[in-house]
Amino acid sequence: MDPVTEILYTDDIKRRESEVQERSATQVLAARMLDSFGLSPNDADVAKVAPLLHWSLGIGCGALAGALSRKNGVRSSFAVAAGMFAFDEFGLTLLGAAPSSTRYPWQTTLRSMIGHAAYGLGLAMTYEALRALAKEA
Repeated sequence: MDPVTEILYTDDIKRRESEVQERSATQVLAARMLDSFGLSPNDADVAKVAPLLHWSLGIGCGALAGALSRKNGVRSSFAVAAGMFAFDEFGLTLLGAAPSSTRYPWQTTLRSMIGHAAYGLGLAMTYEALRALAKEA
């Protein structure tokens, strides 16, 4: 997912996004989480924890798709990816981690949609390949 979204991430979009909010939503959540543990995080701490939070969420959602994929890995993978996209667009705003997606450039939403679709496709392909291997064994 990340390599796909990075392809579409220009310096102009990055600048325009930072005008809406300096930190990414994941950085905001990481800072809040570290604060809740009484750790008084600095920017370096947040920069270390934010990617871990991002990847943990992605891996957890991938595991959820796997658990749901008993009959149809493609459907469950895309359903989970769609849920992740909805969380990015609406859930993070409800949590106060990001402003409404309408405040960002339209390219931000498009990047998110394409990235989550790539994530769903990657999950679907992986689970279908694993299913095929399991049938051969």
